[in-house]
Amino acid sequence: EEIEARRAAADASSDGALAIEGVDESYNDFWIENAGIGELVRTSHIVYPENGQLPDLVEGAVARQGMYGGATTGESRPVRIAAGGIGTDGPEDRGLSERCLIGFNAGPPFVPSLYNNNVQIFQSRDTAVLLTEMIHDAR
Repeated sequence: EEIEARRAAADASSDGALAIEGVDESYNDFWIENAGIGELVRTSHIVYPENGQLPDLVEGAVARQGMYGGATTGESRPVRIAAGGIGTDGPEDRGLSERCLIGFNAGPPFVPSLYNNNVQIFQSRDTAVLLTEMIHDAR
């Protein structure tokens, strides 16, 4: 009886609009870890060369970089770049992230973000595997 009374009271007081209470409980500063970095704030993850500048690309690097170095050449399938692709005919023509084969934070390098920071580590005598929270990309 009590449950039915509460349900009827909730239905009677509702105008069908979505409640906006709790919106401030999403990703806000409370959930972001910014404390304790002090002087260790880096502008990049480049530690070599010491000047922090990207070195010149070596021959063949652009072709290996996929989405970072330009589009794929020709009609090679399956597409092996992270984003984009060479067409829309089938899954082989779409990028790896669109096919959910890799995620935005699958690494390397693993960089902190608002989501997907949990990594499970499996280790045997000869192998270590890092399994990310989202897309479940094992490396």
